[in-house]
Amino acid sequence: MRGLYSIAVYLAAATAAYFLGGSFGVYEAGYILAWSLPVLATAILLEYGLVNFGVAMYFAAGAYAVALLYKYAGARDLFVGLASAMASGAALGISLGYVLGRLRGLYYALANLSISMVVYGVLVKFYWLTGGSNGVYVPRPLAFGHALNSSSLYWIAAISAGAGLLIMASFLESRLGRVAEGIRINELRATALGADPRLHVAAATALSGALAALGGALVAYLTDIVTPDYSYWTASGELVVAALIGALASRAYGFLVGAAIYQLLRLWSYQFASPELVIGSALLLIAAIWRRRSWRRSD
Repeated sequence: MRGLYSIAVYLAAATAAYFLGGSFGVYEAGYILAWSLPVLATAILLEYGLVNFGVAMYFAAGAYAVALLYKYAGARDLFVGLASAMASGAALGISLGYVLGRLRGLYYALANLSISMVVYGVLVKFYWLTGGSNGVYVPRPLAFGHALNSSSLYWIAAISAGAGLLIMASFLESRLGRVAEGIRINELRATALGADPRLHVAAATALSGALAALGGALVAYLTDIVTPDYSYWTASGELVVAALIGALASRAYGFLVGAAIYQLLRLWSYQFASPELVIGSALLLIAAIWRRRSWRRSD
């Protein structure tokens, strides 16, 4: 019942944003919904107690999948592009998830950060393949032979984020979600009860990779360009911050809340001479609220 209520509220909010936002509002809302998918990917890994500062490389994998498909094969079909993006993200995720599945804490975070920076370096230096820092142009995709406009892409992003909402709700109520909680709280006991943490982390990373890549493909379609900055370490840091902000609201739909708050805060900060100072101050305030709430829970 709670899941149905969340979906109903989400659909009402998405519909209101479409009809009341205007052209710029629809574009910005579509961007937020697409960007919420890599935030969801980050939140799923947080359920295992894993802070991944490399989620942006899955985001970039999805974006470059659709970009390179168009550049070298001329493929603009929406369904082919999204399927290729998710497959690339899942393949990268299960590979790195299994290789790094035994690492925890700072070692896990730094290993993913290091690999993501290697990916960034490849995207920048292999100019002949990726276009380097200039990036790759991505035209609007085709669905059944027709080019999609911003309104169509908005609803695709809205449907994708809604599917993410269902995935997160199902994950939290499933055996996988309970194993994730067990690994986060006491990995030794979870192992003693028969769970294989490495395989579970690999599977979760594959799921996270597919979701982040889907978001990357949608953002690429919305913005018409893909650059190496998609995989830069600051992009991963933004995703982690948004996921932590969302966790203050809910484990189930917090990724939507966190994505919306962070992106709207960044948009609002552009009117000031030092937007970084505004964003940093706001995040410090959120961190203080987080800490105070954690203390109350411990009491």
